[in-house]
Amino acid sequence: MAFRRIEKTGYPPRHWSLVGYSASGKSTFAAQMAGPILAIDADGRFVEVVTPGTEVFTLTENFDAE
Repeated sequence: MAFRRIEKTGYPPRHWSLVGYSASGKSTFAAQMAGPILAIDADGRFVEVVTPGTEVFTLTENFDAE
């Protein structure tokens, strides 16, 4: 029986949900995570804290978009 080397290919998938009061830092914390990020952004301000180049998806009211 031979030994097989196990190599880690990346981080395991994680699913996070952040809940808190207004202006408590939820969006700022989420924007620092590795992408892709699905932001359910009720006030439309997530773009203010996201790092350029991070892959971010958001819900839209226009269901015919792309």
